Amino acid sequence: MKKNYIIVLPLVLFIFLIVCAVIYFFVTHSLSKPKVKYAEFPFKLTYELSGEVRSIEDIIICEFDGFSIDEANGKHRRWKTSLKSGNERVTLLDLRNSNETGIYEMPILELFFDYGSGGYYMGDPNYKNAIPRIKDVIEYKYIDEDGSQGGWKFTSEEAYERFGIRLIRWECALPISNDF
Repeated sequence: MKKNYIIVLPLVLFIFLIVCAVIYFFVTHSLSKPKVKYAEFPFKLTYELSGEVRSIEDIIICEFDGFSIDEANGKHRRWKTSLKSGNERVTLLDLRNSNETGIYEMPILELFFDYGSGGYYMGDPNYKNAIPRIKDVIEYKYIDEDGSQGGWKFTSEEAYERFGIRLIRWECALPISNDF
C-alpha cells in the first residue's frame, strides 16, 4: 500500500502542476500590450459655485502599467492616470476646514470631479463604457473615524442644494484609437 502512495502522489502532483501551468499560460497570455502606451488629454471643466462660473484646465496623463489579475476582472491591462498639474484629483470645493458631513456623518474633505479611467482614454476595449459624465453626480472624499479616507457621491441636485455647486460643461480631448 505504501508503494502505491509513493507512485501515485508524485503523479498527482505532476498532473496538478501541468494543469496549473496550462491555466497560467492562457490567463497571462490572453491580452496583448497596447501599441500606444502613453498619451496626454487636455481638458476644461466648467462649473458653478455659489452663483460664480469657474473653470479648471489641466491635462490627464495616461500610461500603460502592465497587467493585473483579480477575481472581479480576471486579467486586465493596468493604466496609470495622473494630472499634469500634480493634483491628485480635480477638486471643485475643499471642505477640510468646514463642519460638513456626508454618509454616516463622516467629515467631508472635498468635492471633486471624476474624470474617468486611463483605459477609456487609451482606447482599451475593456473600458469603452467608462465615459466621464457631468450631469449625474458630484463625488466627494470623506475621512473615517479611524483616519482612513473613503469616497461617496451626491446627486447633482443634492450637491446644488447643499453647496451651490453644479457642473456645466466637460471638454476633453477624445480617446485615442489604439491597437492591442
